[in-house]
Amino acid sequence: MPTLPHLKDIVVAFFRGALATWIRFSSEFAPGGLIDEASASERQAAWMPATNDANEGALGQLRVIMRNHPTLTLHQFNAMVMFNQKNTQDFMDALFEMPDHLYIMRLARKEDASGIERTRKTELAEFRVRLAKMRKEKEVAKRKKEVDDLRILMKVRLVSTVAQIYDTARGANLTVKLLHQQLDAFRLRGVPDIKANSTYPRKPDKQAALESALRNFQFAPGSYPIPEAIVSKVSVAEIRPVTQVLGEWHPEEDVEMEE
Repeated sequence: MPTLPHLKDIVVAFFRGALATWIRFSSEFAPGGLIDEASASERQAAWMPATNDANEGALGQLRVIMRNHPTLTLHQFNAMVMFNQKNTQDFMDALFEMPDHLYIMRLARKEDASGIERTRKTELAEFRVRLAKMRKEKEVAKRKKEVDDLRILMKVRLVSTVAQIYDTARGANLTVKLLHQQLDAFRLRGVPDIKANSTYPRKPDKQAALESALRNFQFAPGSYPIPEAIVSKVSVAEIRPVTQVLGEWHPEEDVEMEE
């Protein structure tokens, strides 16, 4: 029996050589490194497939085989893969006799006739219909909230003096929530230079932004009415329930689009 007296020395030398670059190659995985400090969204954006061949793996095999055999069912594909991976043909050649072949063929015909694939496709279609319905309901709720928010902002009583913004002793007491509402109301009317509320981190910043908006609003009185498009949008929603804004919808349409 051959011996490898130098194998240990070779392996040790290999790992010692690799150690010199191991730290450099793995630095991004270290605590405080790029991967460790990356957010979930950044990790998702940086994802890449494990291989550069889209046909590798079970899903890749399924895609290629279904392209060449479009009538092949999923359970037939699974059976074919297991047949090849487990060397079933060699087992059959060695041990099967004619009754065994007949028995396997009867089982295969019975399974094909059981409607497994039809049931799977029906469940997929039903799931797509439910998913489409959920998306429609979510969109309707989003539209309704948008209209409700616009209706509230249209009725907001705007501050008229700078003192109302800062003077809590006189009962103004503009909380952060009310400051946001005032900024949104001025922004709705087209007053310029009002950034998103999130860009003003502290309450004094929000008060300063509201003061600037008030001065711009008062500089050109009457120049910032509520846009007609917004008025029409709210009026249409009041005349026609928001649940009908999207028009009629039939589940079959989504199923056809998915397929």
